[in-house]
Amino acid sequence: MPKRVISLLLSVVLLLLAGCSGGRKTAEADRTIDLPDTGDISVSRFASENGYFYENAGDGKGELLYVLGVNIGLTGPHTDLSEADLSREVFDRWLEEIGKTGANTVRAFTLMNPDFYGALYDYNMLHPDAPLSLIQGIWFPEYMLDDPGDALDPEETVRTAFIRSITETLDAIHGSSADTAYGSLFPAVYDKDVSGFVTGYILGLEYPAEFVITTNEEHPYEASYDGEYLYTADGSAPFEAFLAYIGDTLIKYETHTYSHQTPVSFLSQQSLDVMTHSSEPFPEESDAVSVDMQNIKAKDTYLAGLFVSFDVYPYYPEFMNHQPEYLNYTDEDGVNDNFRAYLNDLKENCDMPLLIAEYGLSTSRGVAHGGVCGYKEGGLGEKEAAELLYRMTTDIAKAGCAGGLVFEWADEWFKRTWNEISYEPDDPAYRTHNLGSAEQSFGLISFEDPAAVPDGDDSEWITVTGIDRTRTCVMYDDEYMHLLVSFPEGFDFDRDRYYVPISITGEGSLTMGDVSFSSPADYVLVIDGKDNTRLLCDEFRDVFLFRQAYLRGIYGKERQIAPRRGSGEYHDILSLIANEMYLPDEGVTIEPETFTAGAMRYGNASPDSDDFDSLADFSVSGGRLEIRIAWNLLGVVNPRTKTCIGPLEGDSVTFTNFEKIMIGAGTEGEIELVDAGFDGVDERELHERKKLSYYSIKEAFGQISEDMYD
Repeated sequence: MPKRVISLLLSVVLLLLAGCSGGRKTAEADRTIDLPDTGDISVSRFASENGYFYENAGDGKGELLYVLGVNIGLTGPHTDLSEADLSREVFDRWLEEIGKTGANTVRAFTLMNPDFYGALYDYNMLHPDAPLSLIQGIWFPEYMLDDPGDALDPEETVRTAFIRSITETLDAIHGSSADTAYGSLFPAVYDKDVSGFVTGYILGLEYPAEFVITTNEEHPYEASYDGEYLYTADGSAPFEAFLAYIGDTLIKYETHTYSHQTPVSFLSQQSLDVMTHSSEPFPEESDAVSVDMQNIKAKDTYLAGLFVSFDVYPYYPEFMNHQPEYLNYTDEDGVNDNFRAYLNDLKENCDMPLLIAEYGLSTSRGVAHGGVCGYKEGGLGEKEAAELLYRMTTDIAKAGCAGGLVFEWADEWFKRTWNEISYEPDDPAYRTHNLGSAEQSFGLISFEDPAAVPDGDDSEWITVTGIDRTRTCVMYDDEYMHLLVSFPEGFDFDRDRYYVPISITGEGSLTMGDVSFSSPADYVLVIDGKDNTRLLCDEFRDVFLFRQAYLRGIYGKERQIAPRRGSGEYHDILSLIANEMYLPDEGVTIEPETFTAGAMRYGNASPDSDDFDSLADFSVSGGRLEIRIAWNLLGVVNPRTKTCIGPLEGDSVTFTNFEKIMIGAGTEGEIELVDAGFDGVDERELHERKKLSYYSIKEAFGQISEDMYD
């Protein structure tokens, strides 16, 4: 595979972005500060009252550490959270590539396997002038958010689990753990002391409002805390007292056991901020309760300092798309920027260093949420995502934050998205990438081995034998079914229509308008020029119709009709990206919003091309159309195990196995469907590819570093 290069187009984009500030700096901060005398306690990093982090440089001086970082996950494409067995070689390679962006920090969401800390330690020994700091996450099992669903439950279930995670993680960080189990690895030996590289601990999860409310309502008399290192201010809530207790426990353990202190934070998110968002259409979910980190205070005995950590995204919660002061905000360059407006608001309500623990954009084909100012969750090509990620990264600096951590380093295929059918094979080695799931494509690197790429060059098809009597060739990989369609003589791509019926389960119809099929077609690819080519689904294979219109009744009872077999009706393939919502500020109701997933995008999908479009589905050249159809559009949830969505009946979506794929092609009359020779996708050797966003954050990190340090 040829070496990937930054496209000329991206270089021009980044040049324009870097120049749009007119020479203004992204941010400024004190380069050095005087540090307190820590006595016998070692402190490598400080969260300063001036709003930034500082590294202990010795002689009582602290040097600015503006966090330019990346979140790094526990898994690869075919590893599982329960067996997150990424190799040392993978961690070594990833840290090297992260370092090349100009990043100075990586964040681990929870305790990683020992190889990660060994790789980090050795990387920093090899790069003493540009080491990678660590933000370490610590949490308790996520299921406890529902059971017991109360942070202060009488059996102390959550507190006990949380404290166990704290002690296990701190022992590992200090290289003093030889009897911890990590998945099936026992003992998991943590013998590298990386505590000197840790900029901060982030405690907790993204808490749902119900968990916080239950804790507050069930324990009204536990609303304060006064510990050895932390205490709560007057007027604090029980949940804030719980956090103070947990933080105090960590500080106490690290101080007493290792004579060391590290900055501490408690993870939060937009739905728990202290601001009131009058435009939020779902206040019971996203504006129901606040967790005020300002109510957690440090005593003089705690030297390292507290900081605030928030996950911030520009398209969700919904108030990000409707709050007038965010929508109407323009930055210093006259650009509408709701993300920057929210950051400004958040910073104004925070007198501690504010770290944006997650921010990022998905390059998935599917869309999970719409947005404003160019933002949305998914459905962004790599060029669009790169431009916006550059803006977000510099916005964080301009808002006076202490830094930010891009979500995330690599695509994670195990993730689930609220509006997409989720399927997990029993063996993660058989997992495939769902291109419709936005949560799976946030990475700066992707994992891929395409069988073909629609780019106007069909040379990869030379050895592929066509399907009998169809003028069509087919290839398969983990993500797509690829087709090369040769048009008949006299066919005008811009004016004529060409039909490619496809059968997966054989539950479709025999007719579609004036066209008929020799056997039932579940889907029909309608080739109709650059702008109107689309994949349609038979009514009985319409997952949106079944899940949303029929089961949930989002369009009311008059449209709550079960899908029919053999109806001859073919529909656009839709995804729900927003439920019906009432906007209280405007007094209007917005209908459910959908995304036409079956619309095919014309363009060049080759990453080596200057006109690269990562979301391009098809290209046309010399009387041939090369197209790739994402498996999720065909109802196939796993092409390796030959698993697809079952009959759309009953009260839920089910899965079944299918035996073959049949394809036909033609312009009119009866189109014959023939066996397309599918016998499951064999295991392919995946390759890591840097997305364009990798290069845009490299540019952004460089610009911020220049402004901050030069």
